Amino acid sequence: MLATTAVSPPSEALGGVPAEPARAVVLPASPEAISGERVVITAEPGAVITVGGDQFVGPLVLIASDEGLVLTETMSPESYLLGIREVPFAWPDEALKAQAVAARTYLAFTLAGGRTATGSRYGYDICATTACQVYAGRFGLDTFDGQRWSQAVASTVGEILLFDGRPAQALYSSTAGARTRESEDIFPGLDVPYLSAVASAAEDSPFVTWSFAISEAEMTALLAEAQLLHGPIRSVGVEQTADGQGPWQVVVSSGRETERIASYRFRSDINRAAAAIMPDRLPAERPDGRRYPQTVLSGTYTIASQPTVVDHGHYRELGRSFVFNGEGWGHQVGMSQFGALALAEGGAAYGDILAHYYGGLRPQPAGGWLPPSITVGLVVEIPELELLAAQGASVTVDGEEVANGFAAWQFAEEDGQVSAQVPIGIGTAPTITRARLPYGIGGHHLRFETTAPAFLTVHATVDGAAGDAMDLGLSNAGSYEIPLSDLIADGLTDRSQFEVVIEARSPHGEARARLVGVPERR
Repeated sequence: MLATTAVSPPSEALGGVPAEPARAVVLPASPEAISGERVVITAEPGAVITVGGDQFVGPLVLIASDEGLVLTETMSPESYLLGIREVPFAWPDEALKAQAVAARTYLAFTLAGGRTATGSRYGYDICATTACQVYAGRFGLDTFDGQRWSQAVASTVGEILLFDGRPAQALYSSTAGARTRESEDIFPGLDVPYLSAVASAAEDSPFVTWSFAISEAEMTALLAEAQLLHGPIRSVGVEQTADGQGPWQVVVSSGRETERIASYRFRSDINRAAAAIMPDRLPAERPDGRRYPQTVLSGTYTIASQPTVVDHGHYRELGRSFVFNGEGWGHQVGMSQFGALALAEGGAAYGDILAHYYGGLRPQPAGGWLPPSITVGLVVEIPELELLAAQGASVTVDGEEVANGFAAWQFAEEDGQVSAQVPIGIGTAPTITRARLPYGIGGHHLRFETTAPAFLTVHATVDGAAGDAMDLGLSNAGSYEIPLSDLIADGLTDRSQFEVVIEARSPHGEARARLVGVPERR
């Protein structure tokens, strides 16, 4: 017999909003297309907008160039601080406060220096990545530990580090190892007294020390990719200097030439080369079996060659490998975040932590160094962008509202403009129609259509065995097809009894479709 389909009102657990009765629905073949120079997305009061897993309050501004889309958010400096994601929220209060002041100081220093060329071109003051400071908006702030971070920001409101009356360059990184590095030894030309090398003992970081080995063939390939190879490798080593005497130098002798390159720059070149040609091999495995976060973690390391046996299958020969032994993760200049954690766990106050790492500088009122608002570059020069307005948002194009409601938006750059299609049914309650379970390639498939954006969930029970619920997340109106094998492992036979429940939820309404009976014949 054919499957039977029933569309029923949602249960009390779904909120008790009646669903429309089953009816034939013809979805538009081509939704309304929009295009413009400037798109503004404004969330409903108290709501957030999700981009790439991060959550933002907005308003968000989307523009386009020939290089792609650019997304920015404008807010107050303190709201920006709430979105910083540089250390775990579970860390001790004093470590969080030290991080808040360091991040606020970094912001003030960046603003005082003016926008970068890219920031000036696209209208933002600071980026949201590790190239500046990691900013993720409101994601995680509603958790218990997130509230602790919010309190750390609030309890240090307006505080920064000043040197000679100006914001200090409050650099910080993950792990120093035994001690931090002098600024000019990592960044030649940056010589300020508050960025001197200091002890950073008792860091509880997996990157205090690190080590990995690569073969001569791998080293040859990496040096070639980094354009540092001039023939067969004769030697690779590191010349160390005392604090303040300049960068450590990696010396590469190959062919008849010798290259000398600062260890921190060599790190960057090798990391790029490894990502390009050896992503399956590097970064190397840590002793615990996990991978290091980068191939070369810092500018503090040695490189030694050692003999090894190279197995070619049908014969072996004596070769050599190159062993990197290093300490720390990041540039190691200024505050070590794991060092701040160790000091906080030892009872140090945040002012003392900052003074230790920044040459005695202590928090002071920012005065006029922080403006009322700043603009953050969230996404820069990408061809497409998905944006989820899971609680509703208004979308305007060049000043004219084109839609308002709950939906997933897909934006793209097209001829220097921002383009998108207005989601079908936006602002209306969802319905579920044409739900059935036909037989197709690979077995039975669930097919159904929805008429408006909604959170979709599918449950299946076959012959009394319940499969795991499938959460499709925020999904726009459209036609859906799901192999039953994705819902329940054993699938269906011609005599199976089944039940499939499809649920659709949105702020505008909820609906449920229930299929019971015997599947359609092959």
